[in-house]
Amino acid sequence: MTTEKKIIVTVDALILRLNNNKHEILMIKRSEKCRAFPGALALCGGKVDVGEDPEQGMVRELKEETSLDATNEMSVVCVRGAPDRDPRGHYLSICYNVTLKDPNQIPVAGSDAGEVMYVPLKDIFEEKHKLAFDHLIIVQQYAKWIIKMGIVESIL
Repeated sequence: MTTEKKIIVTVDALILRLNNNKHEILMIKRSEKCRAFPGALALCGGKVDVGEDPEQGMVRELKEETSLDATNEMSVVCVRGAPDRDPRGHYLSICYNVTLKDPNQIPVAGSDAGEVMYVPLKDIFEEKHKLAFDHLIIVQQYAKWIIKMGIVESIL
């Protein structure tokens, strides 16, 4: 596998909803054609284009992968940049808490997403799904962040 020799900036969306008294997070199932982690669950996101603001990149990537529209209200939850987090090269990811324009809009898979779905946070924490990259760590950090920020009192 060819690796890139520069740091690539990416964005990841953290989108939470409460459904049937369970906290769920939006995930994609990576296409079997993906070079890295084919078939694994991942956060929605991707590369920031040259000349593009990372927040604009987040809005664009979310639309491309899920057909969902984000508001401009987003907050940085964490930044991940370990050199070995992605087998394709050195990727630095800005992870955003994203608010949808219409929380009831149904996501539709596009671009490199094989499927798009909401997954209960408890299922992720119990490792019932294989997650790509370091996305399990990101989701764990997100859970702590949403409690600290007062968005939720506890994970249901």
